[in-house]
Amino acid sequence: MDSHSLDGFFAPRSIAIVGASGTPGKIGAYPLHYQRHFGYSGSLVLVNPGRAEIDGLPCVPSLREAQTGIDLAILAVPAEQIEAAVLDAIQARVRNVVMFSAGFAEIGEAGAVLQRRVVSALQEAGIRLLGPNCLGYVNVARSVYATFSPAMMSAQARAGSVAMVSQSGAFGGYAYAMACRRDLGLSHWITTGNEADLHVADCIEWLAGDDRTDAILAYMEGCGDGDRFVRSLRAAQAACKPVVVIKVGATARGARAASSHSAALAGDDRVFDAVLKQYGAWRVGSIEELFNAGYALSTLPRPSNQTVGVLTVSGGVGALVTDDAARLGLAMPPMPQDAQDLVLDQVPFASAANPVDITAQVMHRPELLGSTARLMLDQGGYGSLLVFLANGVRTDAGWRLQQDLAVTLRREFPDRAVVFSALSTSERTQALDALGCASFEDPSSAMHAIAALSHFAAKRPLVAAAVRSAVSPAVLGALNELEAMQLLGRYGIATPPAALAATAMEAVEAARHLGFPVVMKVLSADIQHKTEIGGVILGVTDEAAVQAAFRLLCERWETHMPGRPFEGVVVASMISGGLECILGLHRDPQFGLVAVFGMGGIQAELLADVTVRRLPLCQAEAREMVSGLKSSIVFSGYRGSAPLDIAALEAAILALSRFGEEFSEALESVDLNPLVIRKAGQGVIALDAVVQWRR
Repeated sequence: MDSHSLDGFFAPRSIAIVGASGTPGKIGAYPLHYQRHFGYSGSLVLVNPGRAEIDGLPCVPSLREAQTGIDLAILAVPAEQIEAAVLDAIQARVRNVVMFSAGFAEIGEAGAVLQRRVVSALQEAGIRLLGPNCLGYVNVARSVYATFSPAMMSAQARAGSVAMVSQSGAFGGYAYAMACRRDLGLSHWITTGNEADLHVADCIEWLAGDDRTDAILAYMEGCGDGDRFVRSLRAAQAACKPVVVIKVGATARGARAASSHSAALAGDDRVFDAVLKQYGAWRVGSIEELFNAGYALSTLPRPSNQTVGVLTVSGGVGALVTDDAARLGLAMPPMPQDAQDLVLDQVPFASAANPVDITAQVMHRPELLGSTARLMLDQGGYGSLLVFLANGVRTDAGWRLQQDLAVTLRREFPDRAVVFSALSTSERTQALDALGCASFEDPSSAMHAIAALSHFAAKRPLVAAAVRSAVSPAVLGALNELEAMQLLGRYGIATPPAALAATAMEAVEAARHLGFPVVMKVLSADIQHKTEIGGVILGVTDEAAVQAAFRLLCERWETHMPGRPFEGVVVASMISGGLECILGLHRDPQFGLVAVFGMGGIQAELLADVTVRRLPLCQAEAREMVSGLKSSIVFSGYRGSAPLDIAALEAAILALSRFGEEFSEALESVDLNPLVIRKAGQGVIALDAVVQWRR
């Protein structure tokens, strides 16, 4: 989609309200009231066949009798009248439609059929649609209020640089009220409802190119089009526009609730989370975090680095936010020793590393606050500084001290983020905002906001766009283990030396050639998990054992697969030592092929110790897949064990990514389980391989 094609949608020069009403509380009354109350300057057309005028404004019975080429039609009529209203809009050559009406895909199949008919007619006419089942949108700067949300009746958001887009209308209305309460300046407020045409992703992509928007906050219940969503994140990343997302459905119960609410498909939350990380977005877990991040991003400069310093008058709070920083993955390096000595010269009983606790001594020597803060930013070099002042700024003298400090630090360190935490008044907080410093009452909230800010301060390379393969699954047959290993071997994935044996004597010959001990496995493209039928025998040490193992595998095949032809066995070299992991590809219904890496055994399943990334992968992402495991410390040598071949592991991940890219349309999944990681310099080797094509 060309995002510029939505300029006329979200900044219309003419608006028609179909179902306009002068009765307070009616859905068609809200947008009419808002356009007049908030001063919309464009052309306004009211459509109501039962009224000649509303509050002095003339009405027309249908859009066809109004001017042609209207930029935006707001359809505020019941679902049973929608098809007629859509036909009217098409004949009037309306360019864009906002559809408030409910009663579509969110209520079941009958509604879904109606929704498809309406969307098909609009698309054929080249008309873009927001909704149905949505609260519409607001363009604050242009005073466009294409919504029936009552939130705007009690408060008006000030014009600012933060855009909000929500799949849920109710959440969107609540969020608008919260923005007003928090005095968060908005550029746009958009709700997408059933997303029959425009998705949250389309809105993010358009907002990425919007000059009035510097940061984007999004509420999501599902993702119906993974490629579209990724494209939007890439656009925001390229435009250096932070995207902060709160998504429900992280649990099975939450996913069911989201689906029942708006017909959204929640999908695999781990994959969604990985996509956000991979494409530079920041995910939050609460409404408070969402607004705190938006506030920080709209108030503070992007810090020059990702390190955090804490200056406090309370050792307990210093410990609290240090724990927060550790959980959030924020770096809090200690002050240089020379700088610590300077602090201790002034306050011998201070804690001078990081956090720097100058204690309540600052009450008697207020100059300590400024000198220590400047020292931390200068010699400590921190990108962000959290200054906890407790209750000390509620007096006039304390406020003057804080205000002077804010002015000084912003002047001397314009590329650093200065965040205060103290009990204060809203007026004083707004004064600090105007100076370019943020203020929070809760120090933990402040640290979470710093985490979001630091995330967007990192320099991340743009992820390459996915390449679609032209290979059709129809030309690919089922692969047995040997065929899968041979295919993967062409992409650089190492497997043990192995041979096919159709008879016991062939198995003996293969074992002699490979050298004992060997592994013997039944060979079949029809069985993905051979251990479930006892189809794997390890540690076969001599020729007699080979013949016995061959007979046993034949017997087990007949028991579990009666009447199915026995293809033979795989005889492979026995690989010992190393660390067992799992590596594979999986097709996600929203985002396509994703790579999955984790520790072997119960670690991956029981502890959920896995990392996920969407294809294609680059070197940095392969490295993050390894380092992102909770147990990644074992790769570098743990408790005296030898370091493992991390470079070879990363190379294997990239090799599997290349394989997945080439067969992107044909491939369903790949399992390398186990993948053995050997000592540094000895490489990695896949002991088993399963490749499944899409049906």
